[in-house]
Amino acid sequence: MGESVKHRSRVAANPIQPNLRQVHLIHAELHDELRAAGFDVAAGQMGENITTRGIALLDLPTARAASCGRHGSA
Repeated sequence: MGESVKHRSRVAANPIQPNLRQVHLIHAELHDELRAAGFDVAAGQMGENITTRGIALLDLPTARAASCGRHGSA
């Protein structure tokens, strides 16, 4: 956490930009593809906050609010 961004690509672009606290989603199918290609990855190792399965994340619009269960939202 913090006042400014921490993600490498954002820090490289502008290290003093505000941390807007994004939620990073990755589909578990990507983990499956990477493992099949010989990479040893597990949920959480690529910096994601939420790992999904069966949701076409790449088809979702950007900058949208989403809910996760009864009490979670992003």
